[in-house]
Amino acid sequence: MNPVFTTLFNQRVHAFRRAYSEVTKSIFIDPTSGKPSHPGEFGGYREATLRDFLRLFIPGRLDMGEGFLMTPEGGVSTQLDLVVFDGRAAPRIESESHQRFFPIEVVAAIGEAKSSLNKSQFREALNKLATAKMLAEHLANPVPIRRDPALKNEPFDRKVHVYDQVVSFLVCDSLDFDATRLPDEIDGLYSSSIPRRCRHNLVLSLRDGLLAYVDHNKKTMMYPEIRGASLQHRLVRPDANPDVHVLYFVDYLFMMTTSATILFPGMNAYLPPMEGGLNHDQSAP
Repeated sequence: MNPVFTTLFNQRVHAFRRAYSEVTKSIFIDPTSGKPSHPGEFGGYREATLRDFLRLFIPGRLDMGEGFLMTPEGGVSTQLDLVVFDGRAAPRIESESHQRFFPIEVVAAIGEAKSSLNKSQFREALNKLATAKMLAEHLANPVPIRRDPALKNEPFDRKVHVYDQVVSFLVCDSLDFDATRLPDEIDGLYSSSIPRRCRHNLVLSLRDGLLAYVDHNKKTMMYPEIRGASLQHRLVRPDANPDVHVLYFVDYLFMMTTSATILFPGMNAYLPPMEGGLNHDQSAP
């Protein structure tokens, strides 16, 4: 343990938790109705607060924004609150209204920022992330430009290697139901069409704990499936250490984004067919 880093972490995590939970509500929640008085600004402030905090725990070579994922085959996700991507490899593709679109090849992680969720809203958020994550599996002839050294002799395969997969996470203020039952109930919240490997990596509820996984050695893990073997669910709850679940979350998020594979985004796969032109070549000598 480094005392300097510990002090800095404690300062930042406490400021984040206060801003995300208390300050956001005091500014944007109508005390009479209990609903956001300005929903757009409420969501934007919450997302910006989370992005600022998470920048401390992702590699400096990665950037973070919001927008849509897209694939060469024409797939487009719904809008995502957080997209962690390689800014050096990503072309800046925006609509006239400044909505950003990220080629799936350059994306390391995706996330959603929520306030308080009931079970129906929680189910919807989980399946939204998983559906977006599934887009990453439909790539022909991917070319890695950055890959973890542990995979240097392994062929690229998002169905087998967890480092080749896009990371997904959900952060919320609280869950309006009994979170302690989630390890036994969460399988039933996912659509049957979603492969287990495409489910969430981490779900952080600031009040309730961290939903992750546990391996056969009883170690908390962050992948739903490793080489085809399913891991069981685990909820890490705050107790004597009120920030233990946040510690796990930022540590695992750093490890996953550091190891995430980045692919070359071939623009010819996204552009219209290069046909209909005339060539005028130099005459032979």
